[in-house]
Amino acid sequence: MNKLKSLHSYLLSAGFKKEAILTSLLIKVADSRRNIVQRLGLTKEEADYFHNLSPQKSYNLARWFVEWRKENNNSYASLEDEINDFDKTYSIMGDEDYLYNPEQYILFDIIIKDDSFYQSVKNKSLNQIFYSDGNKASPFELYVLKQGYHGFEFSPGKNYSWYNVGQECEIVSAFLDNCGSIGGLSNEGDYDGEGDFTMMALKDADKKPVMVITVGKAYSPSFGDDVNVIVNASVKSNYFPTNQDLLEHLFDLARKEEYHFAYLYNMKTGQQIIQSPGLKSDIITGAGFEIIVAQLGVDRSYDDETSEEFEEE
Repeated sequence: MNKLKSLHSYLLSAGFKKEAILTSLLIKVADSRRNIVQRLGLTKEEADYFHNLSPQKSYNLARWFVEWRKENNNSYASLEDEINDFDKTYSIMGDEDYLYNPEQYILFDIIIKDDSFYQSVKNKSLNQIFYSDGNKASPFELYVLKQGYHGFEFSPGKNYSWYNVGQECEIVSAFLDNCGSIGGLSNEGDYDGEGDFTMMALKDADKKPVMVITVGKAYSPSFGDDVNVIVNASVKSNYFPTNQDLLEHLFDLARKEEYHFAYLYNMKTGQQIIQSPGLKSDIITGAGFEIIVAQLGVDRSYDDETSEEFEEE
């Protein structure tokens, strides 16, 4: 270290500014490694690991790792196992079945690759970077939200807005821990896209999904026609919403857009078409709504023939 500092002084005095800058960077790297050991209490092996990830960012990477380690009491067979657990904890990804190859946003990977993001968070604690404060999405959440498809804003509001996010949406999957798709109701599913089903995501002011519903059209025997239906509603981890504020947004959408809550059936087989978690009848009927029976796979040829006969007469 002393030799590097002497070389740096000599290069400056001799007018070799570019070379002096390079030695200055080497000094910073050496200082960072030493500080990781002396100030943060990590071993030389651990300091080397973070140095190899990014010499310029190694001290903060190690500092954030130590912050997590102090809150984490698990034991590990190796540093590699511990790092894997750390990365799993500080990442955002959806259900593992999403498109069979879900995108995984790992905090340290983003910090290492994106210098502008690093500069914006380098003075924050690990938890300040990763976790929301309850009022606003965290810096890392905001970063991930910018990467994905926002969807079409369907029903704008002050604090929350509805977005049509399509039949598959990785951002919904990531933030609500679900599959992010409508499965068999999609265009490539079991019903050949019948009913134009899609997902509507309720998002907050930061465009962070807080609830997702499955909507479309289906035949109602009670009405004798196709009607707009809601067949599924979910918050995080495939739970039906119970938060009254979110429920009011769901019910307001149903009233405004004339959606009917419905149990959906395959007319050809008589089997119910299941979406998870489905609908919670006591909450929906308790709010004054009826849950109707709706059907897909209805044979319309009879109606067409009747219509043709009427026109001929």
